[in-house]
Amino acid sequence: MLTRKTLSKCVRGAGTAIHVRALRPAWLCLVLAVCFAAAACSGGNTYGELKPQLCTQEDVGPDYQQLTDGDFSVRDLADLGPDADRREGELRAAGARHGRFVLFKQSLPKPPFEPPVNVVCQALQFDSAASASAFVANLRPDDSLATTAMIWIPRGDRAFAAEDASREGSARSARFTIRAGSGEERMNAVYQAVARGDVVLTMVVGEADGTPSAEQGTRFAETVAARDARLGREGR
Repeated sequence: MLTRKTLSKCVRGAGTAIHVRALRPAWLCLVLAVCFAAAACSGGNTYGELKPQLCTQEDVGPDYQQLTDGDFSVRDLADLGPDADRREGELRAAGARHGRFVLFKQSLPKPPFEPPVNVVCQALQFDSAASASAFVANLRPDDSLATTAMIWIPRGDRAFAAEDASREGSARSARFTIRAGSGEERMNAVYQAVARGDVVLTMVVGEADGTPSAEQGTRFAETVAARDARLGREGR
């Protein structure tokens, strides 16, 4: 049985510390998903070329701590939703190959406190730039979003909405809002995907609450801007 003690040990194994009591069930499951992905790929760094494209501590800001990062397979994404075999086939047919993620969590003061904001950044490698752009262009505000990033979305009361879709230079981007769950198993998030060459970068900024906080919106905007500026300077 997986306990909070086991979870703490798992995350500490990634070289970080986390106050597990501060996480509600929905975001506990998110940490579990990324923990298991990191553990599954801990034997090597075959996808290390994707790491520079992920958010850094400087991008996210000093009020956040990195919990874990790691590699994941197409199957790992498919397993986040129902009918994993079918979804794995769809992702592979779309040209998805493998990916890497990093998870940051807002540092908290002493309780009582509001739900912490979580930031998940991901780089998903495709077989070509055309495949990456097509994948982003075909994203829809529905359950399929649950298997495009290393996040766990509660099954009940799901609501997806498209915020915008725009083309900036050669980068195709799409943005959505996600709300799901009820009671303690609830979450809301902003989800963005952008194609850069043959890689799709996704960012999910959310919290275990039904209403987005001001910090969520600020963190999303500032992290996207910092990441994009850094990648531009690095010529990525």
